[in-house]
Amino acid sequence: SLAVAAYRGKATVQEEYLKDADSALATIAEAEARIGRPHLLLEDYRAKILIIEKNYSAALEVWEDILPKFDSEQNPARTFSYRDAEICAARTDDWAQAADFALRGEAAARRMLSDIIPNSPQFPQVEVIATGFKADFAFARWKLGDHAGAVKLFSEILSAFEQLPDL
Repeated sequence: SLAVAAYRGKATVQEEYLKDADSALATIAEAEARIGRPHLLLEDYRAKILIIEKNYSAALEVWEDILPKFDSEQNPARTFSYRDAEICAARTDDWAQAADFALRGEAAARRMLSDIIPNSPQFPQVEVIATGFKADFAFARWKLGDHAGAVKLFSEILSAFEQLPDL
């Protein structure tokens, strides 16, 4: 809705330009109070504020709640939320969860590539994003001690570089 977008935009300016996390979080709370319920896009930005403020555990709690809902709606924003959630999991040394978010992020990126922007030469970066998630998955597998599996995945990623667009 337009109101949700306006509140999220206001919170974005407060957090990312004015560096005022408290005001940004208050804006999210005000918006949800006005619409009478939590909203996925507002909750997603709440988590984004929390990651910017390095409150990784709290951000993960929000994403653990909303990402399944994003998936069920096939919301394209989830691709970028998976990236942030993956970073939070890594920052808290939860490499299994980071690996899971990387796999789900790759799937979301590929879904976005096929559903939202099929055969579009205007958005070649989506393939780069999907490959990045695969590399993140390989790194998380390495951190989990699966060195052979990680090296195999990294080999596949290096082979895929020839197919990636020059950006």
